[in-house]
Amino acid sequence: MINVSFFNDSVDRNSQGSLTQSPDRLAAILSYNEMLPRFPERTWRFVAVDVKYREVLDHENRIRRLICPLESTMDFNIATAFWFAARGKGRLLGSKEVEDIHRELNIDEVSMDNEASAASSHQPLLRFARHDGDDKKDRNRASSSKQHAQPCIRQGCSRRSQSGCIFHSCKFCCGKFQGPISSFLGKSARLCPTHNHKQDGKAKG
Repeated sequence: MINVSFFNDSVDRNSQGSLTQSPDRLAAILSYNEMLPRFPERTWRFVAVDVKYREVLDHENRIRRLICPLESTMDFNIATAFWFAARGKGRLLGSKEVEDIHRELNIDEVSMDNEASAASSHQPLLRFARHDGDDKKDRNRASSSKQHAQPCIRQGCSRRSQSGCIFHSCKFCCGKFQGPISSFLGKSARLCPTHNHKQDGKAKG
């Protein structure tokens, strides 16, 4: 697993504390820790690619020539991360360093999230892709009877998941799952076709 993190030239590359606080880096470490027990037959390595702003400027013209389309700052930002990741040049995070960071994140989350139970600090942040049409099939299967409804996937939640939810969760937990994504995007993600799109339809009606 390769994760790219950008930082200012004033930050010491050898001082890893500030680098690991990047939202992308933290999310990648959490995902990495979840994939280890899910796929123990694989050998996983976490490669941290730390890029100074000066390095981005050095390669800016070359990266711009490779991007298509190049219509926004976001196009450049995404392409730049891919370009540095493709080089595969970084530092290999040791298992102990990853475990320590993961433990600190769990402690911080429990202390900040007073409205949820302590178990929610261990909720899985990694979600797996699904095939096209899976949501439609799920809705057809669940519409026949409510008794087949599955429990919400979020640990510590006793509610039932709603058919078609991409997170297989209840309305409340679906919003919780989308929170970090919305924070990263800087706007409401509105990813769920069940909880978000239905609300859009009601609002329009």
